[in-house]
Amino acid sequence: MSAILALLLAVGFTACGGGEDDDDEEPPVVNTGGNNNGGNSEPSEPTPSPKLFTELQKATVKTPLTIVIMGDAYTAADRANGTYDQMLNDTHKAIFEHEPIRSMQHYFDVYGVYLESAATALNGNTALKVTISGDVISGTGGYQALVDRTLQRMKDVLPKLDSKSQRVFVIVAINSKQSAGITYSNWDDYSPCVYLTTLGDTKGSNYRQTVSHELVGHAIGRLADEYTPRGDEYSDDDIAVYRYGQNYRNTGKTGVWYRNISLSGDILDSPWDEFASDPAYAADSLGCYLIATDGKRTSVYRPTRSSIMRDVAEGQTFNAPSRRAIYDRIRLLSDSHEATYEEFKAAEK
Repeated sequence: MSAILALLLAVGFTACGGGEDDDDEEPPVVNTGGNNNGGNSEPSEPTPSPKLFTELQKATVKTPLTIVIMGDAYTAADRANGTYDQMLNDTHKAIFEHEPIRSMQHYFDVYGVYLESAATALNGNTALKVTISGDVISGTGGYQALVDRTLQRMKDVLPKLDSKSQRVFVIVAINSKQSAGITYSNWDDYSPCVYLTTLGDTKGSNYRQTVSHELVGHAIGRLADEYTPRGDEYSDDDIAVYRYGQNYRNTGKTGVWYRNISLSGDILDSPWDEFASDPAYAADSLGCYLIATDGKRTSVYRPTRSSIMRDVAEGQTFNAPSRRAIYDRIRLLSDSHEATYEEFKAAEK
């Protein structure tokens, strides 16, 4: 689920970083120099501080993109018994499960950041104060406060990362058996933040597929959902945002949005028109498949009957227009290069 549609045309977004109350930060552990060894004059060995992050992979390109993985509602026991590290490793693997990002893994630095929660209940007492209402993930103080907290924690641990950079992506795995996932991104105002529940199994297909849908699809590829909206109709605001995103003002810098949907039922007037006459993609059955209308005159179409942006069931992958959007955006952000259709096709081989 892309929250840009949930946040559509909203005003009053606050900038990230530095706006959070200090009372949600854990106080530092102070070593006073004393000892507890029964009066023995030999000083005790200081307890080493636990590491705050781990480097999961290093990019090999000149201008890398960065993915930061965090966990919320994980306790000290989860860290000690290896559950947290298992989540980091499973999430890292899931990110690069599908093409085209699987073949572009060398473009990315990936870090795991350790967060510790006092308990697992999502009642405002976890490290990031995540809350879930129905299937919508937010946080104490609202979604923007959650995003601000998340990016501030990232900056605390990895201060060289820019929390407003579109080359930085954060994914938060929430230790919960509830089912929810959302991507918060307000155009170019801050680094995209993905939140999803683990469903109690970070190796499970639902979790892995949702990582791809949310992080790779929404956050990196700037793709739209291809499933029917709630209420079976799009609002006027939905249509306005789709139009705005597909003609985004920063196209040459950070990339357009929603290249996997069309407001026209004619494939030759869609964002994937170049595929229409290409026999290499004949087996993909590309077309304009109706998702829903706005109840008036505007309809929204997807390029295939199904894909991972419609359904996260095992076996679903990105369709060709979505793969191109992801490929093009990675090249644009890292290489400052607007890839051609022929370059994309060559990369597919």
